[in-house]
Amino acid sequence: MRERGSLHALGMQGAVEQLVQAHHTLDSLASARAALESASQARKDEAHTRLHAVLSIDALCGTGATLMQARGLVAAQLQQQSVKGASVATLARWQAMVDG
Repeated sequence: MRERGSLHALGMQGAVEQLVQAHHTLDSLASARAALESASQARKDEAHTRLHAVLSIDALCGTGATLMQARGLVAAQLQQQSVKGASVATLARWQAMVDG
């Protein structure tokens, strides 16, 4: 019976840890939303461009392109749109920022 109580306690501890993590995630999301809402339109446009680029890379990889092929294609598209600093290395940094 003692083992069962210990397992139950561990289960509760895990649940509490998940709740704490969820709370921190919600706080982070609220902070990010507040930062976005207070940003200038130019910063919002830049964030949208970066998000679209990262999602495009993921979509291309989902169709069978390698990561480097996808980054190269997206970088070329961004350069055609005159996006400042658009390169494969920049896209890798943007993806790393999203991955945390």
